Amino acid sequence: MMDRFFDCLNVYRKGQGIRSRKPELEVYRSVDDWRLKWLKEEFLGFLNKWERECLQTPNTTEVEKKKMCLSRETLEGYRITVNCFVDLVPVLLQLDGVDFLLSEKFCQDPIEEYFSKHRACVGGNDNPTVAEFANSALSLYVAGLAAVRASTRGNCTNTNQENCLHCTINHWIGADANH
Repeated sequence: MMDRFFDCLNVYRKGQGIRSRKPELEVYRSVDDWRLKWLKEEFLGFLNKWERECLQTPNTTEVEKKKMCLSRETLEGYRITVNCFVDLVPVLLQLDGVDFLLSEKFCQDPIEEYFSKHRACVGGNDNPTVAEFANSALSLYVAGLAAVRASTRGNCTNTNQENCLHCTINHWIGADANH
């Protein structure tokens, strides 16, 4: 179940499903793609049933019940991710010029990596002040994102999308992307 879920959300190139013989890894081309229904009905149904069974297990304490299931925050994250993805794919596929979608492009790893670099600039502080964040943003801009390494202990895939993120940041602040 989890393998299929991760495959559905990690399609990163055309032909990937053919080479791996996993239909979950095919690009998204249709608003009626079977994976959208599977994610919404089967996967979310599985999570809901798992949570319900854990919470209704007799002769167990609340602490034990919580240990049998994913955390409330993780479950909510899965639900939000699936619902947003399933709702967004059909909208994007109906746009002119969009022939297919790669689900891996919805990944938030570049954003997590960017904020990991901010934490590195302020000594691993998870709660920087506005001034500290502004200073680290300026440091990252001046030094370049490639000059500061993100945490190697995180759960992010090395995306090598720093230039893309750098251009996005420059767009936000109105700077020249070729700087």
